[in-house]
Amino acid sequence: MSVSDDVLCNHPLFGEHTGETHQACSLAPVFPGDTYEITASGRLELLVATYEDRSDPNSEGWARLAGALTPVFTGERRDLSYHGWLVFTGVGRAKFTDGTFVAFEPETGDPGDATVGERN
Repeated sequence: MSVSDDVLCNHPLFGEHTGETHQACSLAPVFPGDTYEITASGRLELLVATYEDRSDPNSEGWARLAGALTPVFTGERRDLSYHGWLVFTGVGRAKFTDGTFVAFEPETGDPGDATVGERN
């Protein structure tokens, strides 16, 4: 089982998907389940967060764990200088060259679209 990251797609090359948040296979080694943004200028940035325990100690069972690792965004951003393909589940894939977003290929239903992120 892989953990997905959320990626906010704010670059015009995403066409109808511009401004939407999509899931991508984890961009580890950063904490899995992080949030990223593809900026209007085409850079992939990590939206830095700290994690706080906001669970309810008065809840019972599994509900007691809800909120145990709640992300709290610090406002800091970290440019990843990503190079390669980043695959978005059910949407398509984005190509980055030397850290800059250069192309978006929508998913076509072709079995080759199921490829998990490739770095070249």
